[in-house]
Amino acid sequence: MEMLYDSGLVRRLHLIALHPFLDERGRTALLMTDLAASLMGRRRLDRPTRSF
Repeated sequence: MEMLYDSGLVRRLHLIALHPFLDERGRTALLMTDLAASLMGRRRLDRPTRSF
């Protein structure tokens, strides 16, 4: 996701519906928010990034 953010090519994000009663301990919700935040620029991994 960070590489997609760095590319500047992503313009939209479509998240699917989540049924909270089927989400064991909120794991899917946490994963979705973590991935979405990473796509929006939050850094998860310690890796060098390109400067443009």
